[in-house]
Amino acid sequence: MFKLIKNEIKKILLSKKYIIAIGIFLILYSGMTFLSYNNAMNSKPAERIKSNEKYIKNLNEEKNDKDITDKKKAEIDNKIKEIENINKNLQFQIENSNLKWQDRLKKNNEVIEQKIKDNKDGDEAIIQYKQEIEVNNYSLKNNIEPTPNNKVTAFSLMPKVNIFTGMLIITIIIAIISSDLIAGEFTPATIKLLLTKPVSRQKVLFSKFIAAICVCTVSFLLVKLIVFLIIGIGFGFGDYREPMGVYTAYINDKNLVAKLGFGVKPDTNSFKIYSVLQAMLLSEGINILFIIACTAVCLLISTLTKKSSSSISITVIFFVILSIFGGSQLANGQNGVIKKILSVLFTTYSSGELVISGETNKMLGFAYANNYFAIGILIVWIIVCYGIANMVFTKRDILS
Repeated sequence: MFKLIKNEIKKILLSKKYIIAIGIFLILYSGMTFLSYNNAMNSKPAERIKSNEKYIKNLNEEKNDKDITDKKKAEIDNKIKEIENINKNLQFQIENSNLKWQDRLKKNNEVIEQKIKDNKDGDEAIIQYKQEIEVNNYSLKNNIEPTPNNKVTAFSLMPKVNIFTGMLIITIIIAIISSDLIAGEFTPATIKLLLTKPVSRQKVLFSKFIAAICVCTVSFLLVKLIVFLIIGIGFGFGDYREPMGVYTAYINDKNLVAKLGFGVKPDTNSFKIYSVLQAMLLSEGINILFIIACTAVCLLISTLTKKSSSSISITVIFFVILSIFGGSQLANGQNGVIKKILSVLFTTYSSGELVISGETNKMLGFAYANNYFAIGILIVWIIVCYGIANMVFTKRDILS
């Protein structure tokens, strides 16, 4: 079995499509890194406030549209409140920029505690305030200086880049590399030659699957590691202990459910603090599961077709449709049925960073769509797609 896997890995690594695909990924990943760097450098508090104010103005104009639904209005109101709270925090940073970071965090906590007592900003804002206090206290207790928004470090920049590249770019690269695992063997008829040897079809299929997973996973991680080291050497790595507060579970928000039909708020009992290193490792774990799920889908499509070109075309089109439609509906969709469908699609969990932070759960709007559910969905896609591919491949009449 090991020899079969080794031969399949060599076959993939020496193919032109692999070299082209990884070259494209390296260029696009580097490009996304540069864009994220520029965005970080231009995110000074004063500039962000101006940008947010323009955004609020646009949202208010959208809200005043005669044809807008009540559901959309409710969503816009929540978004405006969220941005206004961000602007208040940014204004605080400007007014207290000359203070030592410890004094600034202590003063920030005092301001936030007063806001909680006043209770004017709504339940969602109160939850965010409490989260910020917890993170600030953790930083003070462990003497960890927070990284400013406009400072670039490897730990602060990499998650942003991974979010951008997760859904569309990585899926297409995997499609190019893995879509002809079986279909590509029919044109030169090498599959017939391979199956005449004393090796079971199950082992042939499994070796191809494992080889593709190894090549894709190691290649992506290697590119990420190189970029991480370049950023770290050039701008600093940042403190790997820096805290990141997340809610690992959400509950139904009665107000949002009444207005939109779906919607969640954090379960305050599920609050956890991860270091940025822990968050990065957990995110990459989910990203690897997503890579395996994509590879399983590619293997299934490749098993169902006999031409390499057909397999690649079908897979790329399938991934593009799922990624673009799913991404737009996840961010802005108003249809609860579509959101439920998205919750069981593997492409919804393409970014481990969004899953770990709870953003995917919030965008879906269903309490059940937590981290464990995301992992479960990815595993189900892997098992089902590989299982069907194995059944088709073992029963297919190939030698005739």
